[in-house]
Amino acid sequence: MQYLQTFWSIWIEIIYVFLLIFIGVFAKRLNIISNEGSKSLSGILMNIAWPALLFSAMLKKCNWSLIRENLVLIVIGALIVVVGYIIGIIGARIGKIPKPRKSAFLYACMINNYSFLPLPIVLVLFGEKGVVLLALCNLGTILVQWTLGIYIVTAHKLEISSLKKIVNMPLIAIVLGMVLSGFHPQFPKPVADLGLVFMRLLSALGQTTIPIAMLIAGFVLADIHYLNVFKDKNVILINVLRLVVIPACILALISFLNMPIISKKIASVIAIMPVAIATSVVIKQYGGDEKFAASAIYSTTLLSIITIPAFLVIIIF
Repeated sequence: MQYLQTFWSIWIEIIYVFLLIFIGVFAKRLNIISNEGSKSLSGILMNIAWPALLFSAMLKKCNWSLIRENLVLIVIGALIVVVGYIIGIIGARIGKIPKPRKSAFLYACMINNYSFLPLPIVLVLFGEKGVVLLALCNLGTILVQWTLGIYIVTAHKLEISSLKKIVNMPLIAIVLGMVLSGFHPQFPKPVADLGLVFMRLLSALGQTTIPIAMLIAGFVLADIHYLNVFKDKNVILINVLRLVVIPACILALISFLNMPIISKKIASVIAIMPVAIATSVVIKQYGGDEKFAASAIYSTTLLSIITIPAFLVIIIF
């Protein structure tokens, strides 16, 4: 009975997340928000809300012992991307993906929605401690995304400008939070009270992360033409690989690793996510088949409404 209640709570959270996405779609299609407004929200998300959530979670739930016990998650985050890349290469050969589309295809296999979509699920299952471990796993993913990922997209060219993107506000929040989490000094009451106000501020800002992130996802999906998406055999292939084959392989691999159970579950939740929303931005900036990237994002996000709960049954129970 408890298992059913847990699964129902997660399913409700998934419905909540996708309703936020659909609201974003409608808001963009009804011109309630402009492209400029969408960019401003993205800036707020990446530079204020998401860093605030990460930093507050690190200070409240993180300590150096927890970090040492779960450092393997950084490697797992990188491994998830590498496994996606290897399967993507095999899939590209089997599916005879045309050369102009290959970079977008491989990137879609490599980089899934590793931050914002798993966040609400992790919060329901593991609380703020789960956010800390999710952030650790994201470190490995970010590192490979902006090195190997850009190397693939740019036809084997890697520039300093892409490497600079590894250093951003969420990463700074994670690293700073990891460092400060080991210190627990005693302060006079006025200073301690100011510290509590600061933590309340961070928590309030952090709570806006999920709604803003999902609305932005909806803004991106609103620009995609839906009707012809599933008529493309390459799109069907990316759905099979990204939503079924790659997660199954990663889950099998994780099951053999010697690591804490909670770390296994969090890494598994990340592994079952659809193609990253940011894929279209990366492909647009560095060159590639933008239409295919958009189709991959839309179709995998839509079908993940089915695949995420199905995999969660395996992961949780």
